[in-house]
Amino acid sequence: MKLRINNRDIYLRGLALLIAVIFWIFAQQDMQVPIIKENEHYQKIMKPVVFANIDPDVLVTSPAPEIFLEISGPFWQLNQKQDEIVVVADLERKGPGRHTVKIEVRVPEGLKIDQYYPDKVDVKLEKKETRELKVEPVLLGTLPVDLAISTIDIVPQQVVITGPQSYISQADKAFVALDLTSPRAGKYKQNLKIQIKTHDQKTLEGLALEPQLAKVEWDIIKQEGIRVPVKVVMKKKEDNLNITVNPQEVLVFSNKTDIKAILTEPVSYDKLPYQGEIALVKPKDAEIWPTSVKVSIEKNHNNQEAR
Repeated sequence: MKLRINNRDIYLRGLALLIAVIFWIFAQQDMQVPIIKENEHYQKIMKPVVFANIDPDVLVTSPAPEIFLEISGPFWQLNQKQDEIVVVADLERKGPGRHTVKIEVRVPEGLKIDQYYPDKVDVKLEKKETRELKVEPVLLGTLPVDLAISTIDIVPQQVVITGPQSYISQADKAFVALDLTSPRAGKYKQNLKIQIKTHDQKTLEGLALEPQLAKVEWDIIKQEGIRVPVKVVMKKKEDNLNITVNPQEVLVFSNKTDIKAILTEPVSYDKLPYQGEIALVKPKDAEIWPTSVKVSIEKNHNNQEAR
């Protein structure tokens, strides 16, 4: 009897053998389907450096750099515990000057730092200095001529400033600003911020002040002026002129009693008649109001006709 082998049977038996070999290979290598775990979450964040163990006699004057971090952990911890991540630069035994310091990243339990950079930062330290300055008043605005400040009392009269040596060397004076933009006669009392000015009159920031506020009291009083006539001064003398000035008198505020007249700045003209506003010359240690007058000049026709 002759055995017949069907081609279809050969194909099926070959396919079964191939599948068996594949399963055998998987079994030998102990292969498993990969599973995505809960803690396989990643985030990229920036954190500023915190300086630790700073010598009490020095101050950090360079800006705090930021460090790039890649962190991983459970999703809810990544969102709730980011504030607990701290980047620290230890400045123990570091004196004035520039230093390159290695940083340390501290993370809460449950989170992991995958990488961060840079791993070192440059820091500038300066010697801490203390200085005492007198607190002076600075007037913001101008009082009308009929008002004057009689007294200004500032408590305390001195302020202690502390900061880096380079900042302290720029400090010129301490001041409080009195606002006189809408003045009225009366007594005033305010707690005003003490500020520091440099030699070029710029406000200096970045210093510790003790105290930060000063108690300031001041009096604004009404002044009584005396009326004094205005005398027009001509740059070039000429006869037969009719000169009119308005107003003819001005108010003078001064302790002096020997001021008999207020002079104008020298008046010059190209042709007549002339009309113009001329500034007045303010006497020393005195205030005047108004500070200018209107002057009219024309030929005196009556004198010419009489001739």
